[in-house]
Amino acid sequence: MLRKKIFRTILVWLGILGIMFLGIGSGTLKAEAKEKHHNRIVHDEDISTPTFSSPDKSNVYYDGQRITIIADYGKKNLNVTADLTVIDKTFSSITPAIGSSDGTYKLKTLRLSGTSLVEGSDIAIPFTAIDEAGHVQNAYSTYLVTIKLRPTNPGSNLQVPDSLKVIPGDSQVQIFWSEIPGARKIVISYKDENNILRQLVVSKKYSDAIIHNLKNGFTYTFYVAGQDKDELVGPAKSIKGTPVAPVTPIIPQVLAAGSSVATSVTPAISSGVSTTKKVSQSPKQETVTVPSQVAQVQQNENSTASKTNWNKLLLAISILIIAAGAAVGGYYGYEWYMAKHEEPIKPQGPRSKNRW
Repeated sequence: MLRKKIFRTILVWLGILGIMFLGIGSGTLKAEAKEKHHNRIVHDEDISTPTFSSPDKSNVYYDGQRITIIADYGKKNLNVTADLTVIDKTFSSITPAIGSSDGTYKLKTLRLSGTSLVEGSDIAIPFTAIDEAGHVQNAYSTYLVTIKLRPTNPGSNLQVPDSLKVIPGDSQVQIFWSEIPGARKIVISYKDENNILRQLVVSKKYSDAIIHNLKNGFTYTFYVAGQDKDELVGPAKSIKGTPVAPVTPIIPQVLAAGSSVATSVTPAISSGVSTTKKVSQSPKQETVTVPSQVAQVQQNENSTASKTNWNKLLLAISILIIAAGAAVGGYYGYEWYMAKHEEPIKPQGPRSKNRW
């Protein structure tokens, strides 16, 4: 009897557990069915295909320009992005479009880059729209874009500078130029003392430049030209310049009758070449004007001699004073010494003593 009761109890519990598992399985199946139904609804309710337009007058674009496209979905709160790598490789593939209350979305690109443009015509830009429920809609822009690089001239039409000027310095020159209309930059080129071509490019806002590390005494030819927006260099104008070392000033000497001296003339600005001129003095000239520096030197020498004489006189007076002091001191010292060592005189008796 006991075995039968135990067996029945086990069967009852097995039945209860079976019923519980059937309930859980039924709930899981219902949840899966509901999720499948929801997914079916999501895929069934697609976003409508937008219409595309643009405020631009032409669909032909060049480097440096922007592209504006408007996508009309007729629905608000969409997340609309565009893949702009099809027109410029530097742009993002998920560039956002700005939505408005009327259900339109405006896409405006950055400036197109001439070095990474994808040239071609009838380029369609991919758009992607996602709503709050997760619906996704992909579409290509029906506003077709044509991309072209800007045409460039085979040569620059810039003019040469009207005027140039060179000021030589120590191991350098300073070049001045007049304004070149239309130039974006100024290009200065020259060959150094080793016949190596050098080039310096400066902004158009400057009107001069200093070229360093040049060799003194070597004559350079500098070419100055303008550079346009397409980085094309126009015709150049040349000018020569010779760097010079600084001259050490020398105190002029008194010119003797009939002598001559060579004086250096300032180098010419355009050529940078020094010239020398002879200056002769008439032998009949009797009076010679002493330069101020020489007079100043003589005055300094007289002052030095006067100071030396005074020093000698003071030295002689000092020696006399010392000698006199020594003499006086010696005399009184001798008297004192004698007074200390003099023997006393013994008294003598009367002459009649011991006499008879």
